[in-house]
Amino acid sequence: MEKINTIIIDDDECFIETLAQQLSFFPFISLIGTFNNFFDSKVTLKSSKVNLIFLDVKLKNTNGIEIAESIKDSDKNMNIIFITSQPKYALEGYKVAPFDFLTKPINPARLDKTLFRLKVKIKEEHPYITEDIRIGIKVGTSIELIQINSIKSIEKKLRKIEIHLDNGEEIISGNSLKELERKLHIHGFILISRTLLTPLREIKRLDYNKYEKYYEIILKSDSTKIKISKEKYRSLKEKLKDFNWII
Repeated sequence: MEKINTIIIDDDECFIETLAQQLSFFPFISLIGTFNNFFDSKVTLKSSKVNLIFLDVKLKNTNGIEIAESIKDSDKNMNIIFITSQPKYALEGYKVAPFDFLTKPINPARLDKTLFRLKVKIKEEHPYITEDIRIGIKVGTSIELIQINSIKSIEKKLRKIEIHLDNGEEIISGNSLKELERKLHIHGFILISRTLLTPLREIKRLDYNKYEKYYEIILKSDSTKIKISKEKYRSLKEKLKDFNWII
């Protein structure tokens, strides 16, 4: 899953520092800007892809609810989390359909629940792979467009990169394995060895051999077993968590 680009708009600098520190514990959150007023945030909102705004309801000389209405007029899907030290504003704030309403000081457990719900919401809105998404692959002097969900595996054999499709077709690509990993990472592909890139949906099972003390991946297609390091096993589990273990 891509990171959730986030900004904070609050006139309390100490609170901004505290919230920024809390957000640093969430690897799927990318804090791309903090602002003391709405005016200063406008450039970032226009030039960057912002997914989430923490917005103080009561800014100096400004009504945060009116700001939220203005933002929603431009982007009705913007996720806004209101923050305030005065819960009495909650009822008024809900008329602009914020994602949530948090009171200061923010309880870490409450923040965790809110951000987890947001992560699930964004994942459902933007599933990591769909039938019509294609990738351009170098084939000789041409670029061939291939549906991402038709790729079963990508394998490096000597100096060749072989792309195996679910219809049995095999394509020799001019792309490097590292280049393809970078492009396909957000679509649920993971490098499970130095020579094999595969989508998570092709993984049947993760095993730990307690007798010989090693981890292995079993693939769906042919029940191939691939030994992996403890670090790679942890990396794969984290990747699965990004999709709530639903492939």
